[in-house]
Amino acid sequence: MSDGGERSEETLRAELFTAPLSEFVALRNAAASELRKGGDREAAARIKTIAKPSAAAWVANALHRERGELWEAAMEGARQLREAQRAGGVTAERMQALVGEQRAALNALVREAPGLAATAGQALNRAQEGKLRATLEALCAGVEGAAPGQLSADLSPPSFDALGGGAFSPQTPIAEPRSKPQSAPQSARRTHGPTAEPSANTAPPAKRTAVPAVRSTTPTVTPRDRERAHTLQQLRELESIRDARSAQRRKAMGQVSAATQELERARAEVAVAQRRLERAQQEAQSIESRLDEAQREQARLTEAVKQAQAAVTTANAALASGD
Repeated sequence: MSDGGERSEETLRAELFTAPLSEFVALRNAAASELRKGGDREAAARIKTIAKPSAAAWVANALHRERGELWEAAMEGARQLREAQRAGGVTAERMQALVGEQRAALNALVREAPGLAATAGQALNRAQEGKLRATLEALCAGVEGAAPGQLSADLSPPSFDALGGGAFSPQTPIAEPRSKPQSAPQSARRTHGPTAEPSANTAPPAKRTAVPAVRSTTPTVTPRDRERAHTLQQLRELESIRDARSAQRRKAMGQVSAATQELERARAEVAVAQRRLERAQQEAQSIESRLDEAQREQARLTEAVKQAQAAVTTANAALASGD
């Protein structure tokens, strides 16, 4: 830290990667200006060159900062897996258990990503989630040059053979055993005893040309290499099984989601129909009530007509008797 009490480059850099992604550029420019005013132009230039993190890198930084226990569990599982691959001699059952433990720890870490992103107003789409997982897998593999918590770019995990810690690949050809040189024919073997004088008609023996030995360029494969290759092959098969099961799980989840949506739509339609039925019943009750009222009114009027008719009859009778 400088004499004037300005914040250090390390402090400003750390604050950059803890700020919301939408504020990164403004904070970076302010940090560079602060360092420049403090007289440290080189530090200001270094801060200025820091790239704005991608969405996946920002969430990875947030997971490192906010979910330390889950982060350490995923990294420790990866370290144990790499050590087992380098050591060799690990049974397939033990390797499968290590792969499962590391995968579970990594999945637990990834599941925290949407919530952390949402608290900062971020939303990860499917492609960004894939880049986040690849970045975390690269960090688990121990890629060089990566600074957890201060990532700017997405990372890619190394190849599966690179994780094994050795240069051997299952595709490496296995050296064939060298064949023993064939012995010279009996007729060409040198005879013992006095050397016979060549006759005039006998052709001189052909001059033998030494053939240089050809060294095999095929790498020698040790039993440990074969065992490591077998283990890696088993891991590939386990990964294939895991991927197939994951695909089946995603398909089943998709079917469950579709069925759930269909059920919700059916429930909504039932609710609408229920409300319509209730309104119809209310209308029917209202009509029935009005019908009852009309029937009572009709009876009242009928009775009044009868009374009027009786009164007319009585009046007619009175008139007739008066005459």
